[in-house]
Amino acid sequence: MQPVYHRYTVVYVIPHSYLPVRFKSTYFKIVLTKPMIMKILNLTLLAVLTFAGANVFSQSNSVFIVIDEIAENFLQLKSEYSDQSNVYVTDGISPNAVMQISNSMEDLQIDELHIYVSTKPGAIVFNSIAITTDNVNDLSVELKALGEKVANKVVIHSEVVFTGNAGIQLKQSLEDITGLVFTTQNGIN
Repeated sequence: MQPVYHRYTVVYVIPHSYLPVRFKSTYFKIVLTKPMIMKILNLTLLAVLTFAGANVFSQSNSVFIVIDEIAENFLQLKSEYSDQSNVYVTDGISPNAVMQISNSMEDLQIDELHIYVSTKPGAIVFNSIAITTDNVNDLSVELKALGEKVANKVVIHSEVVFTGNAGIQLKQSLEDITGLVFTTQNGIN
């Protein structure tokens, strides 16, 4: 198929698509062949895949929500978030809750992890394990794995977890181990 010339514009119709590709130049005429157009399309596709995101093929969720079985308002939380795919409900069966959460986020990129769990000052109390200042270092491997899957911060939905000396020490230990910011938020939302 021959290109059609219009004043300083070359129009080449790609076979089977009948869509014109136009390149304008005020200084010279561009003659495009089918291999040249294919090369341009391949380079364009490569650029889009390269610059569209860090990992085009993995899922990306900005917020991931974890609800523990013994959390206050468990049934209300479960019904509120039941239709969302970015929600995980922990159970009292093995492995411990930290490993369950880490495994549930496999192949996801998370900005914020929101955890609805029972708490006391200086203690995050899951059905399967309690994280306290006494055992936080023993859980460092699991917590580091969790920290690798979250980009920004962890929000514990609690009023008291990081209060008092034990709470402040727990928060500092969690942040040191994971490299993440740990904050609290009150209420269901």
